Amino acid sequence: MSNLHGSMNASRTTGQFRVTFASYAPLTRLDRHDHELASFCIAVCGGYDEQLDRRSRRVEAGILVIHPEGETHADRHDPRRTDLLTVEFSSASLDLARRISPRFDESWHRPALTLLPAAYRILHHMDQSCPTSALLIEDTIWEMIAEAVKHEQRDAGRPKWLLHVHDSLESCAGNAPTMLELSEMAGVHPVHLARAFRQAFGSSIGEFVRQQQVAAALKLLADSRLGLAEISVATGFADQSHMTRRIRELTGRPPGIWRKRLTAKCP
Repeated sequence: MSNLHGSMNASRTTGQFRVTFASYAPLTRLDRHDHELASFCIAVCGGYDEQLDRRSRRVEAGILVIHPEGETHADRHDPRRTDLLTVEFSSASLDLARRISPRFDESWHRPALTLLPAAYRILHHMDQSCPTSALLIEDTIWEMIAEAVKHEQRDAGRPKWLLHVHDSLESCAGNAPTMLELSEMAGVHPVHLARAFRQAFGSSIGEFVRQQQVAAALKLLADSRLGLAEISVATGFADQSHMTRRIRELTGRPPGIWRKRLTAKCP
């Protein structure tokens, strides 16, 4: 028998999107179903296995999933709470997304840990009643879409050494190498590396590493029992107050407030 005790925490409709933040109780099972509108979702904490027609996929915190219009799937959640942020496209916004990539008509998923701060920022704006909150939500969604597309197109015309540096930085949260080490890895001058990285990925190496740190801290915040001071050490911050400032800057709230929300029991 299916357990359909998912708890919808929040839902917000803007001019272009419908955004839902939903918490699913442990071992929730959703029978095969489809959604009329195309959407993407990112797991904030927890995880589940999704069965498609002829394949399956594993979704955990920091995984981005693209669902095209009418895709059929069934979900089996882990024996722990799962929180998902889902963004449904309107017809107009889907047409706009198609202009930059045809991938929004396909079913795909990929690790996207660096999108977690943006997902948290959307949750923060959803709770706000100010006149600009809808604009801020849509702006953040388009940032996420641009980042997803950029990652899918990242290999186009870029040297292998630069992609190697990018992948190395993605996997080193909490223990970033020095610029000299990176330039030696790439075999290029540090100035050339810094310039090429910004041109290719839209941020400096330092900015990218700081975003990785916050994303890694948010994942631990939701999916572990580590204290805040322990998380700050594990993700390379100077101390807990440093981590708190950075998380507040990128998400709108300090980590202690987020932990309370994300560890509350499902009704």
